[in-house]
Amino acid sequence: MNLSSQEGTVFKAAAACHPAMVAAADAPGVTIPYAMLPSKDEDMAEVEKWQKGLKVPNIVEHFPDQLHGWMAAR
Repeated sequence: MNLSSQEGTVFKAAAACHPAMVAAADAPGVTIPYAMLPSKDEDMAEVEKWQKGLKVPNIVEHFPDQLHGWMAAR
């Protein structure tokens, strides 16, 4: 979702539930408001670096009692 939220996107906002492969290097290119809902299985150190790199309004809410996939497959 990070890559589809960069310059030239047709979207007005984005959200990622239990995101896979969070890369802090992608954050500076995000150009729309973004919400991220990581589970206990995501690398929170990388999520925190990613959030610090954003230049847009954002929400990050950690769900430490949930497994990866909790919103889609469970």
